[in-house]
Amino acid sequence: KENRYVSDLLTGDVVSTTDRRQGYMSLTAPLVQTSFATESSPSRRGTWVMERMLCQTPPPPHPNVPEPTNPGAARVAEIGAQVSCSACHKVFDPIGLGFERFDQLGRYREAYSGGQPADDHGTLSDGRAFRGPDGLGELLERDPAFWRCFARQVLTYALGRRAQGDSSDESAADRLALPL
Repeated sequence: KENRYVSDLLTGDVVSTTDRRQGYMSLTAPLVQTSFATESSPSRRGTWVMERMLCQTPPPPHPNVPEPTNPGAARVAEIGAQVSCSACHKVFDPIGLGFERFDQLGRYREAYSGGQPADDHGTLSDGRAFRGPDGLGELLERDPAFWRCFARQVLTYALGRRAQGDSSDESAADRLALPL
């Protein structure tokens, strides 16, 4: 085994493949976990990044919202047109669009099954643009919010329980994130 930097999880070659994968976020497991059975989901993938990489929890979906019928960016536009959904979706959908070069099984693709090109341009809620999971990884690598979230995740693992919002756990997370 070799010692590697944490940033390798974001942008490094973590697996040997023939299809443009870099970092943990482009591995099959998270891509499949954040998809529907028959198609990818920018909403689920963007929410996953917010929750797992930035420790931000978006509100739950509204009940009785009709399921969109289009793939990728067209799906995002369809959801965004629904007034009750647009406020939250405009935050996490643009993040999830950065994963659209990977289908529901985590396979790399240039186009959707209908022939429309798959576009992997994404945007974080603060307006920073990226392309693909590796581009997102490069942004997160320089983002203090990611490192604070990573510290909280490590603390959760070390404690064997979720880090609490009390001052002692928060202080420990701050100290863990400081040198990063």
